[in-house]
Amino acid sequence: IGEEPELVEVHRRALAGGQDEVPVELGRREEAVDVQLDRWTASHFLEEEAPDFLLYQWADIDARHPLLGQPAMWRSILANYGLSVPPHTFGTFGEIALLERRGAPVPLALRVVGRDRVGIGDWIEPPESPDLLFASIRFSPTILGRLSVLLWRIEPVEIDLQYADGRNLTFRILPETSENGLLMNYLPSSMYELLNLFQGIRPSPVVRFRVRGPGTSSFQRTLDIVWRSAPWIPPPSTPVHIGAIPP
Repeated sequence: IGEEPELVEVHRRALAGGQDEVPVELGRREEAVDVQLDRWTASHFLEEEAPDFLLYQWADIDARHPLLGQPAMWRSILANYGLSVPPHTFGTFGEIALLERRGAPVPLALRVVGRDRVGIGDWIEPPESPDLLFASIRFSPTILGRLSVLLWRIEPVEIDLQYADGRNLTFRILPETSENGLLMNYLPSSMYELLNLFQGIRPSPVVRFRVRGPGTSSFQRTLDIVWRSAPWIPPPSTPVHIGAIPP
């Protein structure tokens, strides 16, 4: 992530001329992310000092979904950045995208549209909505769960996703940041879908999901969910061509 003119220019040349190398390491993530760090990072991309450009690689660690690990940060990036032109290339590091600050942010005004209390392992159907729908999931640790955090760490917590087009995907999530609002209906599953979402083209929606995994034994058996929605930009009449691999 950065705004160094040299890196941006190299990336633009790579996109335009088909170069197969971009001299920058991308897609690195810190493992220790909590709710406050996620919110602090999100606020950084709202400031005047935020980078003009973001170089991004679709990657994360420990089988996590890139957008689910730091949900507040990604909501801020969606609102404040759009596609550069051209937006995408393939390089030594894999698929690489270039995002550019929007002339004016998209006003993602969240409003509460529902609340649920569900059991861990139960299938949950998101409310139908043409808007972006976010699930703020609150995990309540047990006494043993609190000790696990202090002494070592909690085992993996996973989310199973079923899409309307028939795909079934599983990712790790972080209970610590899930209350910041996971994008839960039009959740992209690839660089192709993510870049299209930046220009208003929604992917196939998630129709139901469940939370499970060995780490759930560290939490109470019920989850409190607050559903919030925010209008998103409409698809453009002439979309920017995305050269990324479709899912």
